[in-house]
Amino acid sequence: MADKKTAAVILAAGSGTRMGLSVTKQRLLIAGKSILRRSLEAFDNVGSISSITVVAREDELDFAAEECIGIEKSINIVSGGSTRAESAAKGFFAIPVGSTAVMIHDAARCLITPEEIEDIEKAVYRYGAATASVRIVDSVKRCDKNGFITESIPRDGLRAMATPQAFLCDIYAQALENGSTDSSVTDDNMLVQAIGKPVFCVDTRPTNIKITASSDIALAELIISEREGQPI
Repeated sequence: MADKKTAAVILAAGSGTRMGLSVTKQRLLIAGKSILRRSLEAFDNVGSISSITVVAREDELDFAAEECIGIEKSINIVSGGSTRAESAAKGFFAIPVGSTAVMIHDAARCLITPEEIEDIEKAVYRYGAATASVRIVDSVKRCDKNGFITESIPRDGLRAMATPQAFLCDIYAQALENGSTDSSVTDDNMLVQAIGKPVFCVDTRPTNIKITASSDIALAELIISEREGQPI
């Protein structure tokens, strides 16, 4: 991939209000490092990533800059938008000119590994669009508004979407031109599928969790402890 330039965009403009936090989610410490820092380090440890753009809250640009200290990749920091889709678009338009592919990642998925990032990067250059995903192993049911099961959904082929989500830059630019940046767009795969481009699913480990609840912090620290062979 020596002739290719893959830009990473890390979305870290959330509020953390759903977790009832006194600080924003990206500031949360997981085993001594912030969520943002852990995501930064994962991409920094992938040799083929050429740049990292961090999308941060307007009032956390200084915090983001501090967390980027020591990161070896070319770094750019921009302020986010009012929705996730808008923040992703702002991040994309801030990546270096000449980038050939973009990988958009939620900072809250701070347990992504460099090996998983590499697998998704290889897939995007093969298929044009690729996403992290996790196979669904539980039985899946559809329920009515009263909570009663109405349908059993076969789990064969079902995947839970994760990040990073990666696209060749010309494909993503076309998707942004065609698509919406409002709150109805919950991930970038939706934008790309809307222009008729299929997205290849790359299996990532169930450990690629998104920090969304307080209980996820303890789970994340346990995963890190097991990876590093150290007690919590």
